[in-house]
Amino acid sequence: MRYLTKLDVWVLHGFVMQQPPDNTTGFNVYRNELLDSAVELIKHDRYYPDLLTKAAALMRSLVLNHPFIDGNKRTAAVSLIAFLRNNGYDFICTSHEVVEMMLKIASGGVRKIEKIHEWIAERSNLINPAGINRDAMISKLKKFFPFKKS
Repeated sequence: MRYLTKLDVWVLHGFVMQQPPDNTTGFNVYRNELLDSAVELIKHDRYYPDLLTKAAALMRSLVLNHPFIDGNKRTAAVSLIAFLRNNGYDFICTSHEVVEMMLKIASGGVRKIEKIHEWIAERSNLINPAGINRDAMISKLKKFFPFKKS
């Protein structure tokens, strides 16, 4: 299994926020320990035994723990896609569906990992058990969050 690192999520956050790296703020990290927690907690197989459960826990943790000043839901969405793509899954979903789910998680309408897992499973397909290359993943992410050059 290929896990996202803290740096991966940090870079994805900069991507969705369309910000260059800032060595002093680290892409607006608000609570560094909460970012650490989000990427580390899913490594506990006892609580998160399979890939889609880990994906659900990562997404929920990034939304609810709020490690960044802004852009937590967007970062959770692209982190979900990146994690799935790194592990050979395609995620087929509209931007509207993603926004709707992120808002439900943030508002407390959906909190259980099982519900989030179910939502992800309905939209995921195994396409390559070996994972996918970085360029293909970035191309997929750009469909959700088109990068605008200033």
